[in-house]
Amino acid sequence: MPFKENKKSYMDTLFSISTLLKRWQVEIQNKEVDKNYMLKRLGQWIEMLESLRTEIMMGRDKWKH
Repeated sequence: MPFKENKKSYMDTLFSISTLLKRWQVEIQNKEVDKNYMLKRLGQWIEMLESLRTEIMMGRDKWKH
């Protein structure tokens, strides 16, 4: 059961991604940004979430050697 074995690493990755979003929110609040900058940052965050989703669906652990 790969998911159960890798659940902690998936949760750690999700925590890292959510922390990054919080940092970006603070960054955006503290300076003037344009629409393109905001879209770029959101796109990066979405890519990370999609990557995590793919890892979970495929049952892979990227830290496994």
